[in-house]
Amino acid sequence: MTDISSVRLSLRLLTLCFLATCLCFFWRSAASPQKNSGPRSLNVKVRQLDQVGAALPVDLTCEDAKLIGTGRITQLTCTIKNNSLAPMVAGTLKVSITIDANGKEEFVSGYHTFDTYLHPDFREENENNLIQPGTLYRLNMPPADYGDATVKEIEAELDYIEFLNSPSVGPDHVGSHTLSDIHEGAKKYKNWLLKQYKQDASSVNVIADLLGNETLPTDEIGLENVDQSTGASMYRKFARRFYISKGSQEFLKHLK
Repeated sequence: MTDISSVRLSLRLLTLCFLATCLCFFWRSAASPQKNSGPRSLNVKVRQLDQVGAALPVDLTCEDAKLIGTGRITQLTCTIKNNSLAPMVAGTLKVSITIDANGKEEFVSGYHTFDTYLHPDFREENENNLIQPGTLYRLNMPPADYGDATVKEIEAELDYIEFLNSPSVGPDHVGSHTLSDIHEGAKKYKNWLLKQYKQDASSVNVIADLLGNETLPTDEIGLENVDQSTGASMYRKFARRFYISKGSQEFLKHLK
């Protein structure tokens, strides 16, 4: 009987230890939830511009953002519809993101600009790029990675919209200034390109070499900020496409 009682006591102790281990495991799991590492979607809140008269000049819609895990945004796309009677030329979209970093809420915002013209040299060739009345323009934001932080909320709003031969709309916190710097950067790059050509006009190949070089000599060109560098890079890409499609002589007409 003593042996049987000992065995029963040992079994009871083992059972209690097992239950205690299970309870401890589930308590820890509840207290420290595992972070989601798979794909997920997050609704993007949209703030519209104020109406002009009785109409909304442009309409902003955004698709659900695509994320991997808690803090990596892989896809964020918004669409701007031109409700006005004038072609839409350029604009700036503000995206505000709320993240939770180790229990501390933080706000991150950025501006994303589009420009259908960039420089007078390419306006004739890019007339079809204008966003005509009633048509849509899709704006894809670059991916963003906030590491172990959790993206809790995304909000998008238009900061500035520029029309052809019609007043611009929007609060314009940074939009017009940003576009002005982008245009200035394009202008500076063209002037620098023309200067390089004049120094070695014996060979048009110098133009092809310069247009093919993605690394810009910032100081030499006189670029003063990131937006001007963006404008210079955009001009180089447009110019290179024009050079390849139209040929060197046709491009030189624009350059001169």
